[in-house]
Amino acid sequence: MNINQQEQSIDFKKYIALAISYAWLIILLPTVFGLAAYFYSNQQTKIYEARATLLVEQRTSGLSTSVSDYNLSSRLSKTYATLLTAEPFLDIVKEQGDFSRLGRIVTRTQENPPLIEIYVRDSNRVLVGEVANAIALSFIDYVIERRLTEIARLQAAASAQGLTDVQSLVNAQFTALDSLYLLEPVSTPTTPISPDVQQNITFGIMIGLALAFGLTFLISNLRDTVRNPDDIRSKFGVPVLGMVFEWSSKEVDENDLIVDTSPKSSFAEAFKQIRTNLQFSSSKSQGKVFLTSSPGPGDGKSTLISNLAVAIAQTGKKVVIFDGDLRRPTVHRRFKNISRDIGLSNYLSDNTATFDSVVQNTNVNGIDVVTSGPIPPNPSELLDSQRMKEVITIAKEKYDIVLVDCPPVLMVADTPIISTTVDMAILVVDSFSTKTSSFAATIETLHNSGIEIAGVIMNKLKKPKFGYGYGYGYGYYYNYYYYNYKYSVDDTNPESKPSKNPLRIFKSIFNR
Repeated sequence: MNINQQEQSIDFKKYIALAISYAWLIILLPTVFGLAAYFYSNQQTKIYEARATLLVEQRTSGLSTSVSDYNLSSRLSKTYATLLTAEPFLDIVKEQGDFSRLGRIVTRTQENPPLIEIYVRDSNRVLVGEVANAIALSFIDYVIERRLTEIARLQAAASAQGLTDVQSLVNAQFTALDSLYLLEPVSTPTTPISPDVQQNITFGIMIGLALAFGLTFLISNLRDTVRNPDDIRSKFGVPVLGMVFEWSSKEVDENDLIVDTSPKSSFAEAFKQIRTNLQFSSSKSQGKVFLTSSPGPGDGKSTLISNLAVAIAQTGKKVVIFDGDLRRPTVHRRFKNISRDIGLSNYLSDNTATFDSVVQNTNVNGIDVVTSGPIPPNPSELLDSQRMKEVITIAKEKYDIVLVDCPPVLMVADTPIISTTVDMAILVVDSFSTKTSSFAATIETLHNSGIEIAGVIMNKLKKPKFGYGYGYGYGYYYNYYYYNYKYSVDDTNPESKPSKNPLRIFKSIFNR
């Protein structure tokens, strides 16, 4: 497969994922417009149509019909069509048939064979049949009567002038007496021609689909968030370390170290996957000091870095976390047995402080934490000091992995300052709210700082539907671990065993 085919395949999958993400809109709007068309059609007055067909066949002489006869009949049919809709004739029909109304009358002519089609339309289906039949039969009598009147007038005029050779003129009028034939009796229509309910519903559904797809692309472009890992790789050249799907408070507490408390959950597996990808990403540079940051606040970087630390510690490595956010620190909330009373700000502002005096052991084996300490008035100056470089160097000697939680890149200048003391950066983005422009600005800022980006962790992704989602394989990735999380059996917790109740199993499968 060449590059163009790969790009087309990626775009095709992207469009499928986009359509599935907004499936509710694509289903809702056509349904609403289709129902609206249905109810609108039912509110309209039903119009019925009856048709009478007259054959015009006038011969000049003999029993056979010649080409000139066809031409004559064709011209005559157009004349008759005009007479059919004239008020004098219609008044006669109304009077003879005792009709209160005749409905809408339209005529059409056909040259070969010469035909006159009489269409009568009205809301009364019985009336249109009767009127169409009455018009056809009355017009035949009307034409005969006109021809007989013309013959009588010619004969009277000839007698008055003393002419005796008028037989040829009389014969021409006689040939027109039987020139009209009703091809078949007019039947009463059973179904209305208007409104066309099926056509209106189809039209309404098509409008709904067009509007739904238009809104889908419009909303998608307006949101313009970092949701697709393929876009991160192709547009920004940054690898994706992994994805963490959005969880609810019913599943886990936001402040829980889910990798430690629920090691078999899908979320824990996601962090283990990130741990593996980070190991591969940093293998060339042999980096062991990583900063974690995000474009803006609320992206979940502190929660992710704490859980990632647990995943790394589970492999037997010693990990230390520095809370480098000296403005809004949150790492201490993730570990229940530590406090923020003494931490990094104490070490940076006091030349007599030692590393051992600010580092704290946690309740998770293999993880120590250096909290932010009291919030200082000059965080940027402290982070840009020699003491900051010294404490990172000490930590590198004591631990296998050093993680530094930093403020958002676009909010303050602290992260670019800290980047001079670390090996690589890990970015966390909120796939629901992080704008592409913000992400691009973050990448540019870190590149200008000269730090290598190990990769991006996509946080708070929506659960994919029908196995599709954010790139090839990711839908399967989620569904596999979701199954593992729901149906894994913890021997130490009998309540975690899956229920054997068929109804409950069916409900759990249906609610996925």
